[in-house]
This record gives sequence, structure tokens and C-alpha cells, in this order.
Amino acid sequence: MNPNELDKESIVKMISDCIIKNAPEFTGTIVKDKEFELNDEKLKLLNAISDKVEQYSKAGGKILKDSKILRAIGIEAYYMGKLEDSFKHFSEALYVDEELKDIRGKATDLNNIGSVYHDWGKPEKALEYYRKALEIAEELKDIRGKATGLNNIGLVYHDWGKPEKALEYYRKALEIAEELKDIRGKATRLNNIGIVYHDWGKPEKALEYFQKALEIDEELKDIRGKATDLNNIGSVYKDWGKPEKALEYFQKALEIAEELKDIRGKATDLNNIGLVYHDWGKPEKALEYYRKALEIAEELKDIRGKATRLNNIGSVYKDWGKPEKALEYYRKALEIDEELKDIRGKATRLNNIGSVYHDWRKPEKALEYFQKALRIFEDLKDERNSAIVKRNIDVLGTQEV
Repeated sequence: MNPNELDKESIVKMISDCIIKNAPEFTGTIVKDKEFELNDEKLKLLNAISDKVEQYSKAGGKILKDSKILRAIGIEAYYMGKLEDSFKHFSEALYVDEELKDIRGKATDLNNIGSVYHDWGKPEKALEYYRKALEIAEELKDIRGKATGLNNIGLVYHDWGKPEKALEYYRKALEIAEELKDIRGKATRLNNIGIVYHDWGKPEKALEYFQKALEIDEELKDIRGKATDLNNIGSVYKDWGKPEKALEYFQKALEIAEELKDIRGKATDLNNIGLVYHDWGKPEKALEYYRKALEIAEELKDIRGKATRLNNIGSVYKDWGKPEKALEYYRKALEIDEELKDIRGKATRLNNIGSVYHDWRKPEKALEYFQKALRIFEDLKDERNSAIVKRNIDVLGTQEV
């Protein structure tokens, strides 16, 4: 197809209908707290469309006048870790929907832009867009859209290290799920509340909510949801210092992923098992599972997942007293963060590199990386991680800098 044909309404409608028929999940709102299946056939379709839209835009300096197509290629870019491309397409979709006075479409675009800002580590901007989307949902009396907005705001506060605010919004979203008798939505909200309590260091409360979510998913025979719950419960036991219990739940989740041929889920489970062995002081076993997870990330071209696996391998080598190998993997992860413009990920990697130099008795280098990480976390107003890095700098006081 000649990209110039995108000027024709009939061609644009044909492409839009094709996306709605073959990849409808790419035309709506990003769902940040659920696994998203990236099917190869759908990706090929969206990649082909994205190339033509890009050529059309460059040739005439025009924006395609179809927000569904723009959203679809934006969501595809988002899940492939190309945040700048996704932001561009979502912003164009917003422009089109505002021009057409499509209020519902506008709310979707605002939510999606908020998700990009969230991933970019810009909580205030994320909240600005999520709140605008929430206002529209309330204006339209769109109860389900309101629940999505509340949930998204809760996610921002959670990642921002503000658990009380996160719980406030998650509970409002849970109330709506119960009001709508949305059992599946209720399980998602219960899981989110459990994650807040887990990260807040309250394992009993976390388990209470995760078990409730598991009961619902078992009742619904939602196998994929059950795997998520098992992983969440395993994570609680891992951080609670109960590795045998953690492995029991992670292995169950892995069995489900293999049964479903869920490659992405399998990578998550392998990574989680690696985390248990790492914390348990079994570096060879940890590396075995992390490397399997890394292979899958590379196979799926999951760039963000690859950065996480590289980081985890680096952490094993750091704790194993192999600083050169640790730095090699942390730097590979850092390169990906810089490529993706993942500011929060970059700060985490810088802090990790600083920790390697600290353990290696190279305090000047450690301080250099800790200060870089601290500047980013303070710019992000991330109080929790800023405090962690400050403690690392304080510990350097025991070494000569």
C-alpha cells in the first residue's frame, strides 16, 4: 500500500476495521496491572501499519485522522518498550479526539499518556493526566472507566512510595468492582491492595488479600489469574525469609505458565525462582534460572524484561564477590534504561553500580554513582529510594573518600 493512500477515508476505515477485528485489545486503555499477551501475528500487523503511518506523517507532515489506529500503534510501541514512540502516537490520538469532540476517546488517550509518564518516572505528570481522565469518566457516569482511573492513580502513589494514598484509591476501585459485581475486577483490586501491604512490609495483611484474590480466581477457573496470585503469595514468602514456601508457590505458577504455553509468564516465574535461590545464598541455582528468563526476554524482544534479568544476574555476581562480572551486567542493564529513557530504572542501576564499588572498597567511585542516583530520585520526588541512597552514602563515611 502506498502511504499517500492514507488520505482516503475508505482506506483508513478499512485499516481501522482490520485492527478492531484482529487486535481489539490494542485500541483501548493500557492496563498496567495485568499481563499483556504480545501475539506475533498481531505484532506483524501493527508493525506494518505503524511503518505506513510513519511514512505518511514524514512525507506530508500530517497526522492520520483516526485515533483508533494511532492508539493501536501507540500501545504496540508501549509494550515493546518504545515509550517515546508511544507518547507521540497517544498525543496525536488525543489531538484527533479533541478535534472530533470524542470525549470517551479523549479519556482513553489521557489515561494512556498518563501511563507513559508513570513509566518515565514522572508521577506528578502521570497524576495530572490520570485525573483528567477520571474527571471525564465521572462526567460521563462511566463507572467502569472511573474504576480504571482510580486504580491508575493508586498505582502511581504505590510506585511513589505513598502506601496510604495508594490504598485510598485502590479501595475506592474495589468498592466499584463490588458495586458492579465485577468479580474479576475485584480480584485485581484485592491483588493490588495486597501488593501495597507486601511492599509496606506487612506480610500477614498482604497474604490476607492475595488469598482472597486466589479464592476468586479458583472459583472463576481463571487459570492465568491464579498464576498471578500464586506468584504474589510466593513473593510474600520469599521476602518473609521462607524460601521453601516461596518455591512451592512459584513452581505451581511455573507449571501453569508451561501448561498455557505462556512464554512471558514462564519468564516471570523463572525469574522469581532465581530470586529465591539468590536470597537463599545459592548463586549457581539463581544464575541458572535468571539465564533461562534472560533467554526468553531476548527471544521475545522484551527489552524492559531483558534489563531486569541483566540487573538480577549482576546482583548475584555482586553478592558472590565478583565485582567485574557484576559491573558488566549492571552496565548492560543501564544501557537499556538509557535507550528506553527509563529514568527510574537508570537511577536503580546507578545505585547498584555504586554498591559494587562500595563493596570493592572504591569509595570515590561509589560516591560518584550514588550521587548520580540520588539526584535522579530527588528529581522524581521518590522519597523511599532517595532515603535508601542517602543511607548508602552515609555508610561510605566509614570508608575514606
